[in-house]
Amino acid sequence: MIRCIGILLLLVMLFISIGLQIVAINQKYKCDVQKSLICVNVENNCEIFMETKGQSNYTQCCPNVDCVCEDYSKYYFGCNFLYKEESIVSLNTIKLIILGFFATGLVTGSIFYVRRVFLKRMDLTMQEIAAIDTGTRGFRNKFPNEKQEFREAEMKLLAYNGNDAEYNKIIIRGIDFFGRKTFHFFSVMVFVYAPVIFLKGNPLPSFYGIIVYSLLELCLAYIVWCWIYIPVQYRPYIAPFLFGGHNRIHDRYGTHANIITALSVGTVRTLSTSAFYIYVQKDILYDLGTNMYEDFDSIRRLFILVWILSNNGVAFGDTAGEGVGAFLGKHRFKVRGFLGQENERSAEGCFAVFLFTTVSNVMAVAFCSDLFSKYTLETIGLVLILGFGTMVFESLSFKGTDNLIICLFCQTTIFIWTSLMRDGYL
Repeated sequence: MIRCIGILLLLVMLFISIGLQIVAINQKYKCDVQKSLICVNVENNCEIFMETKGQSNYTQCCPNVDCVCEDYSKYYFGCNFLYKEESIVSLNTIKLIILGFFATGLVTGSIFYVRRVFLKRMDLTMQEIAAIDTGTRGFRNKFPNEKQEFREAEMKLLAYNGNDAEYNKIIIRGIDFFGRKTFHFFSVMVFVYAPVIFLKGNPLPSFYGIIVYSLLELCLAYIVWCWIYIPVQYRPYIAPFLFGGHNRIHDRYGTHANIITALSVGTVRTLSTSAFYIYVQKDILYDLGTNMYEDFDSIRRLFILVWILSNNGVAFGDTAGEGVGAFLGKHRFKVRGFLGQENERSAEGCFAVFLFTTVSNVMAVAFCSDLFSKYTLETIGLVLILGFGTMVFESLSFKGTDNLIICLFCQTTIFIWTSLMRDGYL
C-alpha cells in the first residue's frame, strides 16, 4: 500500500509540473512602449526607433524581430519581453520574495506536523517524536542524552507492529520522502515557475533579487548550526519552519550536518545557475532565437524552455529518484557525505532519475517550443544527454552536492548545444 501511495505522489508531482509549464508558457504578455524608457542604458525610446523604419506614427511595441533597428533589437527585447535589468530590484520582485518566504514557511510547517501524525500512528510518544524532530541528535558532539533518546525512538520505529526491520525501513523512508521531497519539489517549482507566472514571463526577477533569496538560505543554515544553543522550550516554535521539509529520520546523527550542507550548497547553486543564465546563456539564446524565429514571443518561449530544462533534473528527476528508491529500491549502494555520514542510493532510483528527467524534459520541449519538429534528432539527442547525465551525477555526486552539479551540468550542456545550433554545427 505504501508503495502505491508513493508512486501516486510522484505522478501527481509530474502532472503539477506539466500544468505549471502550460501556465508559464501561455502567459499573456502585453507590450508597453514606456518600458523602454526605464531601461537604464537606453537613450532613445521605442517610438524614435520606429522612425528609423519609417513608422513615425507607430504607438505600440512591435512583436517582431525586424520592426526595430538591429542595434536596438536585443535590448528592446530584454526591456519589453523577457528579463529585467540585473541591477534592478522591483517592487514586484520584493513582493514575490516575501510571498515565497511565507509560502515556504507554511509548507514546511505543514510537513512538520503531518510527519508528527505519521510518527504518532507508529506508536511513538510525544517525547520520542521530539527526540526525532526537535532534538539535536548529539550534533557537534553535544547533548549525548539527546543522541541516546533519538536512538531509542529509532529502535522503536524499526520494531513497529512486529514487522521485519527492513519493511519498517521502507515506511521510514516513505515518511522521509514525503517530508524532504515534497518540500524540495515545492521550493524548486517556486524557483522555476513562480517568476515566470507572476513576473509577466520573466524566468528570473533580477540577480540582486536572487542574492536576497540566497542570503535567506544562508541565514537558515546558520540557525541550524546554532541549534544546540536554542533552549529546549523554544525549539517547538522554530523547528516546524526550519526542519519540516529537511529533517530525515534515516540521516540519523548526521541530519543537521546534511541540512546545513543542503542549504549552503543550495545557496551556491542558486547564485551560480542564475548568474550563468543571466550573464552567459541569454546572449547565445537570443542569437539562436533570432536565427530560428521572426517574433519576440517565440524567442521568449525559448528562454523559458532553457530555464525549465536547466532545473528539471533537480526539480523532478531527483525527486523521483528518491521516491522510487525509497519504495522499490533493492540494489543499494553507499554514497558518502560531509563529516563522514553515509547515505544509501539504489539502482532503481537512479534509473528513475533518468526516466522522469527525460519525461519531464520531453513535456517541456513539447509545450514550450517546436524544436521536435524543426530539429528532431538534435533535440532528441539533447534530451537523452540531459537525462543520462543527470542520472550519473545524481548517482555518484558527493552527498549534498548533487543538486549543484546536476544544474551546472544541464546548463553547460544546453549552452554547448545552443552554441553549436547557433553556429550551424548541428
